[in-house]
Amino acid sequence: MDSIFTRQQVIRGRYAINTFDSNGKQLMMIESLITGQCDYPIVWPNGQLAYDWPEIWPKYFRIAVEKFAASRII
Repeated sequence: MDSIFTRQQVIRGRYAINTFDSNGKQLMMIESLITGQCDYPIVWPNGQLAYDWPEIWPKYFRIAVEKFAASRII
């Protein structure tokens, strides 16, 4: 099955990560607007898009992203 995305497609999006502890307290909220060439688009479990190319992520966003699992669109 073909992906709805193509290689080198330019993707623009607003990204947010919300994490909560077991009591519902918000631990982290990071938002970033990112635009760039995405070689292999990936999507978070909540449906938001992310990038495979860490060099186009702001450093603080990349550190947070590394703590979460993502599923690759193939």
